[in-house]
Amino acid sequence: VARSKGFGFPPVVAGTALADADREQLRQVLFGMDDDPDGRRLLALLHLNRFDEPDPQLYDEIPRIARFVSGEGDR
Repeated sequence: VARSKGFGFPPVVAGTALADADREQLRQVLFGMDDDPDGRRLLALLHLNRFDEPDPQLYDEIPRIARFVSGEGDR
């Protein structure tokens, strides 16, 4: 049994079909949730304080883990 490194909350992603204006509006809503009572209640249900710009390094280990799980990579 092993313990993995800590990872960030799964990212929220939008498909390429989403218009830029809609993408920006969604971004503003997510990043502003902690300033709104209803938004804070939703965040609490997710056990989150707020949404922030992600640190890409939080996800650096995921490709290595995927290779390991599929039997293709190092351990």
